[in-house]
Amino acid sequence: MQQPTKQAELHWLARRIYRGILADDGELILIVDQAGDDALLRELIASLHVVGATPIVDYNDFYSVAHVLALASPASLERFDHHRQVWWQQCHRLVLLTDSTEHLLETSSENWQRWNAARARLHAIEQARNLPTLVVAVPTERKAAELGIALAQLREIIERAQSATLPDLQREIEKLLFACESADKLIIRTGDHHELHLRRRNRLWVWDDGYVDPEDLTRGARVAHLPAGALVTTLEEDAAQGTLHLASLGVTLRIAQGQVAHVDAPAEARGTVADLFVAEGQTLPLSYLVLGANPALRKRTGWSLVDQHCWHTVTLGFGNNRHWGGKHDAPIYLDVPLEGASLLIDDQPIIST
Repeated sequence: MQQPTKQAELHWLARRIYRGILADDGELILIVDQAGDDALLRELIASLHVVGATPIVDYNDFYSVAHVLALASPASLERFDHHRQVWWQQCHRLVLLTDSTEHLLETSSENWQRWNAARARLHAIEQARNLPTLVVAVPTERKAAELGIALAQLREIIERAQSATLPDLQREIEKLLFACESADKLIIRTGDHHELHLRRRNRLWVWDDGYVDPEDLTRGARVAHLPAGALVTTLEEDAAQGTLHLASLGVTLRIAQGQVAHVDAPAEARGTVADLFVAEGQTLPLSYLVLGANPALRKRTGWSLVDQHCWHTVTLGFGNNRHWGGKHDAPIYLDVPLEGASLLIDDQPIIST
């Protein structure tokens, strides 16, 4: 059987993106490119033109941002969002192409603070407008190097996950929903004896099937992902109690009233881990739960944007949950896919890994 060409794969992915965002004739589609994959970007622009949409591109890939931070004047960075605010106000939908490597930039400089403040102002517009957004994980050499795997291997995992059909994704999501829909109290069990108790308080369950459709928007969920495949609910932010073992970090968190109260880790790592759950002086609450449901994604990569959709993976979200229909408006959100975690409802295992 003949293998699809790279161009054919890009064409398929570009069509999947504009269909996932429901781009329509006459609409303005904002593409925020953090990945720098020029071939994918060109194919997406062409596909949007075909359906009559008008793309506008905001280049934010690693090298572009590094160049700006190194050479731009403080005054220009403070005005960075001046015209972009018009784009964010006028666009109908947003596509984010990302390799999630922004954290590798130098983030201690004053220029970074100015640039980040401008991005935060743009993000506030997204939230205020409830702007439909599709977040696309794009494999790059830089991301593969960070994860310690070959780019070809990372690309193969992501492409296989992206190829999962909508009926397959929805079937797996429905199975989880059937087991979880009426549950108010949930337990996450990690390690041999660590239990974390969560409350939903009748929050809605949201499907992440890679499409931002009108039903999602009525539920307050404005974001979908590629790869897709997850069932998501927000949580009562101050109700989580118990302990959580993070096997990948070798640490245990004690959660009290929905926040990280203590980090049990070697002294040299304790502060670093604790800092993950703090942003701009605010402790991030445990605010949402993601249950992975992509049957074509069975192998984790170490990239949380991808791994949270891994079949029967439990992911806890800290911080901002407004993109899932919640009300917590923290400066950032943090996804933590758990290793070896089980989800229990009424003492019955729903997910067990």
